[in-house]
Amino acid sequence: MFKWEELEKSGPASGNVGQWYYTHRTRLPHGWLVRQIILQREVAQPAGGAADMELAVATSIAFVPLGSGVWA
Repeated sequence: MFKWEELEKSGPASGNVGQWYYTHRTRLPHGWLVRQIILQREVAQPAGGAADMELAVATSIAFVPLGSGVWA
């Protein structure tokens, strides 16, 4: 199991509608495994229908080698 370190978290200051961005990393031999999660919540209301919360999630992951330096 990986132990993820949070590097960045951003999103709306208040409320539950908008986009949130999360970036984490975990140390591996010879580099870092980095993941980013984007979460989007919005309210959709079809014509004549009731409002409904919609949720979308996107995730990416990459290996970043140490090379000649260390990512701090």
